[in-house]
Amino acid sequence: MHCSWVQELEEGLELMPSMSAIKENLQEAPEDDCVADKAELVEQASGVLEKYNDSNLHELPLDELLQQQQQTKLEKRRLRRLLREFEEDFQKQTGRKVQKEDKAPMDSVYCEYKHVKARMRLLEALVSKHEHRRDI
Repeated sequence: MHCSWVQELEEGLELMPSMSAIKENLQEAPEDDCVADKAELVEQASGVLEKYNDSNLHELPLDELLQQQQQTKLEKRRLRRLLREFEEDFQKQTGRKVQKEDKAPMDSVYCEYKHVKARMRLLEALVSKHEHRRDI
């Protein structure tokens, strides 16, 4: 039986046709392997939703910025859910909250989440800039 995060990742991959190869390679994982597999799968899938990198977002028209903002918001929500599940599972297994050294298996996910948050702030600033120009 798949872990809940694997099912969620599969659902997200359905939205990304270029990632269908990863979805086909997903195999049932025992609960002990879930953390390592989760980090590996998220690392493989990272960046697929990003049609544009952060350096050329400034060149996009408002409608594309809004589309990127929506995609980034969904990605942020998905990553946060994965991290919350990891932290909840860890607390159930150990009886204590996750500490910095306990996050090692999920470092790539935490890093990706941090990057997505920064991208979201950039997109919000760019959208605001476009809307300000429109008001003038």
